[in-house]
Amino acid sequence: MTKNNNTADERLWILKECAKMKSVKVEAPPDAKSPEQMLREIKQEIERRKNL
Repeated sequence: MTKNNNTADERLWILKECAKMKSVKVEAPPDAKSPEQMLREIKQEIERRKNL
């Protein structure tokens, strides 16, 4: 399917594959940091580097 003139069937297949991929649940590891925690750490690191 490298050619650009995809048939309607091929386009439908691509859409279905994309839909399948979107419906996959991504589980975060139990020790994962929250986005807020990561943001705080990034801000702290930026401040630390400013003070060097």
